[in-house]
Amino acid sequence: MRSLKTLGEAGRVMMVCDAGRSRAGGADGRRAARARAYARLWSATMLSNLGDGIRKAALPLLVAALTADPVAVAGVTVAGRLPWLLFGLFAGAIV
Repeated sequence: MRSLKTLGEAGRVMMVCDAGRSRAGGADGRRAARARAYARLWSATMLSNLGDGIRKAALPLLVAALTADPVAVAGVTVAGRLPWLLFGLFAGAIV
């Protein structure tokens, strides 16, 4: 198979084979590393959101099982969402 050297993206020398495929040295490796990093980020975000959802459902159910007071259930629900409200307002004011 005959190959030609050409100048590719960012000035890297690429080997172009007769079959039309190119080998760009480390470009494929960096692309794969970015894909792995994105997959890890996506997985971590998914697990974090799942945990938050379980917590939001479990705490009021726990309080309802321990007491029959609807005010206590509402208080736990409000207390669970209060940090997001407080820190979100300050973070929004800073940004």
